[in-house]
Amino acid sequence: MLATIRASEGKHEDECWAEDARLGAAVFASDDAREGPRAFVEKRAPEFTGN
Repeated sequence: MLATIRASEGKHEDECWAEDARLGAAVFASDDAREGPRAFVEKRAPEFTGN
């Protein structure tokens, strides 16, 4: 989130949305993004690795 906010200065809105989508896709494809919901369903604390 902070990376897109900081990089958005002076850019057109469409370019900002494209960059946000690119960065967001990487976040949601991460191991940690899958670990959070999995831990919730299994009623345990998540074990995030930063990957």
